[in-house]
This record gives sequence, structure tokens and C-alpha cells, in this order.
Amino acid sequence: MSATVTLEGEFALTDEVLSVDSGYEDIAEGTSVTVYGAKGDVVATGSLGDSKPSDSGLACTFKIAVEDVPKGEKFYKVEVSHRGTVQLSAEEAKAGELAASLGWPETPGPRSSRTGAFVLRWVCGRC
Repeated sequence: MSATVTLEGEFALTDEVLSVDSGYEDIAEGTSVTVYGAKGDVVATGSLGDSKPSDSGLACTFKIAVEDVPKGEKFYKVEVSHRGTVQLSAEEAKAGELAASLGWPETPGPRSSRTGAFVLRWVCGRC
């Protein structure tokens, strides 16, 4: 059995993504999260976990925990639903850190995890 890591973090939907007819109805608790290895092969799958609104009400944040991500890849790509992949280093995956958002940030600048390990921003979305 090879060594694995749990890729943990948060996925936030912001701004206009919270409207009912924004075109992002596929983003909800249980939405698929796919982790690809450096060769493009699927190495682990999971789903968006529990969600909570931000204090401002302008974002909805989901927990992510994809278990059994094998160590040893040079890098990984992560995809939520069919929204495209983003890359993170082996070091970031090993540390179990992931922060991502879909939509415009609540405040200027990218959203990042508590440790600032990985940043992803897409444009528009829904919660």
C-alpha cells in the first residue's frame, strides 16, 4: 500500500454566485471533486462537504477533504464539478492545504487558505 495524504481545504462561492439563476446550480454539498496526477489520470475523488455562509452573506464556503491522494506525484490538478482544473504542487498536497473560490472575492485580492498555500479564482458562480 502506497503512502497517501488527505487534501483538505475550502471552496467558496462569492458575490453574484449566490443568485438563484446564475448558471452554477451544480455547485452544492456533494458536488464531485476530482484530483488528477501529473499524467492526467484520476488519482482520487471526493465531494464538497458542509457549507456555511460568510458573515457578510456574500459568500458560501464548502469544506473539502479528498482522502487517499497518493504521494509521489510532481504536481496535482483539482477540479470541482466540471469547472476546469487548477494545479498545486506536491508540497501543497502533502501539507493537505487547498483554498479555492468561484466568483468575485468579497474583498480585493485572491482568497487564500489560512496558511496561504494555494489560491484559485474562477469568474462567477452560485451557492
